[in-house]
Amino acid sequence: MKHCVECHGAEKQKGRLRLDTLEGAKRAGRSGEVALVAGDPDASELMRRVLLPREDGEAMPPGEDERTPLSSGERTELARWIAGLRPE
Repeated sequence: MKHCVECHGAEKQKGRLRLDTLEGAKRAGRSGEVALVAGDPDASELMRRVLLPREDGEAMPPGEDERTPLSSGERTELARWIAGLRPE
């Protein structure tokens, strides 16, 4: 989440999305999609967006942004972490 909290953290919540807390990540942002579905990376909007090609307008971090996208290993680690979360 280190890639995410600059824009989706305590100080700034672009798209009305906060990712510095688990509770915030489980809520829908402006898109209406739930960012993180505990136990299901495939249903998590967060995973969908980090897997999109950089030129896609919904990719995270945005393609026009100078931030470095998640590496393949980081994306795998994120998917495993989401899969390991227990649904409430």
